[in-house]
Formats: sequence, structure tokens, C-alpha cells
Amino acid sequence: AEDIAMESLHSPFVVAMAQGTLPKSAFQHYVAQDAFFLQFFARAYALAMAKCDPAVVHDEHYHQLGRLLRGVHEELRLHAEYAGRWGVVL
Repeated sequence: AEDIAMESLHSPFVVAMAQGTLPKSAFQHYVAQDAFFLQFFARAYALAMAKCDPAVVHDEHYHQLGRLLRGVHEELRLHAEYAGRWGVVL
């Protein structure tokens, strides 16, 4: 697993993004695809929270799901800002 993670960090896409040489169109496509993915991730977290037993709403796992959901919403907000700036349709 560590090998795959290291390979991912050195992929041409990630390297170009880090160097600021990634073509704008590639980044636009990435932002749109990632936003699509994140929308469904948010729905999955919300569904998991909704299916929790009401007796466990004080459970740490329930609160962790809430933190994860808020994090996804923050990422989606950033994606919307990028999209607005660069004419990406989400």
C-alpha cells in the first residue's frame, strides 16, 4: 500500500500540479470530477448518520461522521470557488 501511495505522489498529474505546470483544462476537469465524487461522499456520510440509532447520537463515531461531512462540505465550497473563477461547470 505504501508503494502505491508513493507512486501516486510522483504521478505526472500530481507533479505537474505541484510545479504549477498542469494545463488549466486538466485542472478544470479534475475540479469537476472531484466535486462530483465529493457530492456522493457527502450523501454517504449523511445517510450513515441518518441510519444511526438515536440512542447513539452521543457516540464518538456519530460525531466523527459529522466532522467528516463538514469537511466534505468545506471541500465542496472550495471547489465551487475554483469553478466560479475558472468557468468550470459543476
